[in-house]
Amino acid sequence: NGFHRAIHSELKDMDWTPYRGLAMLTAGLPCQPWSIGGTDRGEQDERNIWHEGVRAIRDIQPQAFLLEMVTGFLRPKFDSFRKQILAQLSQLGYVVEVSRVNATEAKLPQHRERCFITGHQSSGTIEPPPRLTPPTLREALSDLGEPNGVNRHTEIGIAKTYKGHRPSLLDGVAHTIRHGGGHGPGGGNNTLQTDNGRVRYFTIAELARIQGFPDDHQFDPVWTHAQAELGNACPPPLARLWLRQLQKKLPASMIPPSDDYPEPLYHDSKGPV
Repeated sequence: NGFHRAIHSELKDMDWTPYRGLAMLTAGLPCQPWSIGGTDRGEQDERNIWHEGVRAIRDIQPQAFLLEMVTGFLRPKFDSFRKQILAQLSQLGYVVEVSRVNATEAKLPQHRERCFITGHQSSGTIEPPPRLTPPTLREALSDLGEPNGVNRHTEIGIAKTYKGHRPSLLDGVAHTIRHGGGHGPGGGNNTLQTDNGRVRYFTIAELARIQGFPDDHQFDPVWTHAQAELGNACPPPLARLWLRQLQKKLPASMIPPSDDYPEPLYHDSKGPV
């Protein structure tokens, strides 16, 4: 998808010093230790690599950073560890803020709460971006039509309904898209109830729309792997809104000339939105 300089490496093996002084660092650290749906072991979980996130920021010393995390990280049981991490980031010379965000605020048809931890070396705090009004799933997905096997718009799997797992409805927004993992392809959160009452899994094309990816974005060819990629992703439009606000804290010489990532495009009965 255009990232021609991607490095596949264990974080513990990375030398960040060649990247010292970059304008901005963004990262999504593993959320399973802090998620209510995970093991809930917090800092004792082997997937807790906050120390690597802090090391990257310390060694790179970016002008600003944005870290995405599940809201479970904000629970009282993790207060001590969270305050410790925030203090370490502040001691590196950053104004650090924690913000609760939702994908609906970025004009996406999905209830997806997350927390953004931002930091910058300028004065003052970040002004939150304006909250946009999301379309319904019907509006966001209408031009895709019924699954037709084109561009990952293919119905796969047999969705079931059971207690505690409700499908999303066309005239509302989707439940939080999940990566599935050991509990199947996302359970009820990745299912849709159609107008005739039938329940099916969202197609990859639909999940991409719900998360705000361009229609031509390429995902893993294996259905469950692609669902995991989408379920683990930070919605690009949501990140972009906050990154634009962070840009205002950068030196003028470090602000990129333009944002060429396409805005989400939805259609309704009256045309493009």
